[in-house]
Formats: sequence, structure tokens, C-alpha cells
Amino acid sequence: MCPLGRPSLSRGLGVCASLELGGRFWRLGYSFHTMNAPPHPITLIHGGNGAPKAMAPLGCALGERQAVWCPPMLGHAGREVPQSLSVPDMVDDLLRQMDAQGIARSFVGGYSFGGYVALYLARHHPDRCLGVFTLATKVVFDERAVRHLVHLTSPTRVEQPGHAHADDIRQRHLPQDWRTVILANQALFRSLGEAPPLTARDWADIRVPALVASGQADPLVPLAETQSLAGHLRAQLVLFPGSAHPLTVVPVQALAHEIGQWMDRVRDGDWPPR
Repeated sequence: MCPLGRPSLSRGLGVCASLELGGRFWRLGYSFHTMNAPPHPITLIHGGNGAPKAMAPLGCALGERQAVWCPPMLGHAGREVPQSLSVPDMVDDLLRQMDAQGIARSFVGGYSFGGYVALYLARHHPDRCLGVFTLATKVVFDERAVRHLVHLTSPTRVEQPGHAHADDIRQRHLPQDWRTVILANQALFRSLGEAPPLTARDWADIRVPALVASGQADPLVPLAETQSLAGHLRAQLVLFPGSAHPLTVVPVQALAHEIGQWMDRVRDGDWPPR
């Protein structure tokens, strides 16, 4: 396990000289060394109800060492919302986007629900995945957890006066109606409780190198759940004090350093065989 402290978060936001999202690599000005960058970009998946722009703090920190690509998930960030969302459909859509970008293989990581999507990709398409990492990813969807997720994403809750992220939520999915996106995600969360696409039996079948990270006091993902996931995956476990929700409270520079070192070990073959 690699415990992290809390360095200044502003450093994670300040490295982006320019930022191109949704189908383009992050170009990080002077801090992105194109001549020496490893050949495979990092594919970084945003969370449920999120958008690529929200991943900027971690994307910029990771991008100091190589290209980072953050695609918009199916039904998010202004894309047409299908009649229903499912993890298999989201992964199929992600693979099509990777093909369009010419990305044959990639380190795949995800934040929150994006990490669950990354794990599904690693389980069913290991040939496209050099390694998988998750941040604050929930994998247990019992009745209580699903009820809590549905409550947190309630349109009524977002519309209450004083909601800290209401304006951002309304804007991030334009021209789609943000309520449609939220309701589709709520239905998705309920389906995870009824028939989860990944079960305990799937963890042993994820054979690519893995890294699991989270906050020790995250209100959405209990510490024991994170530790259990890391154990099942035989993953490197990275923990830091406090919460991992929202992403802006995560020590992104220190976390990016740990992820970068892990990727270097994987590339060098210095990783326990699965």
C-alpha cells in the first residue's frame, strides 16, 4: 500500500497551457514532452453524470508525463442519450472511440463510476488494456448503496437552492437536458443492483496489472470496499487522507506520481504475473 499526503492541489490545475477535450489528446504546452512521451496514451474515463472537462485536475497532472485522452461516455457531455444505459454498451462505445483515435492499446483509468467501466473493459477486452487503474470506484451495489446513489443524483436535490454544483450540472450536458442524463444514470444504478455486470467471480479474471486508489474517508466508497477490490485484483493500493469525492479534493499531483511509477513498472515488465 502507498499512503499519500496532501500536497497543494493548485499545482494539479496549473500545468494546462491548453486543454482539448472529447476526442482529442490533452496538449499540455511546455509540460507535455511529445518527443519523449511513451507511445500509448492514458485513456481516462469520467464518472457517472460527469463530463471530460471535470477530469482536468487529474488529467493535467497525469499529462505532465504523457498524453491523456478523456472521451465523453455514452449519453454524457452533450451526446445523445440512448433509451437506456448499460456498462457493456458504454464499453462498446468507448472501444469505437478508441478505434477512431487509432488507439490499439492503452492504460485505462476511471474516476468513480468511470473506474467500473474501466474494470469491465479490462475484464472483457484485455487485449486493449495495458493496465487498469481506478480512483474512488464503487463495486458493491447492494440495496442501500443503490438507494444512496439515486438520492445523490436526484434532479430534485440538484434543483434545491444553494446546490454547490447545480450550474455546472446544467451546463455540462448541453444541448441535452441534464435531467434526462440524470434519470438515465439513476436507472443504470438500479440495474447494477439488480444484475451487476461484474461480480466477485469476475475479479480473478481481470489479469492485466491494476492499481486501486481512494480516500480513506470517502463517503461513497468505504475503505473496506476499496481494500477488498485491491485484494481481489492483486492490485497496488494507493490511499490518501480524507475523501475522494469530489475530484477537486484529491491530491492529484501525488496520485499522478504513483500512477506514473506504476505504469513505468508495468512497461518494464517489473510487475507480478497474473
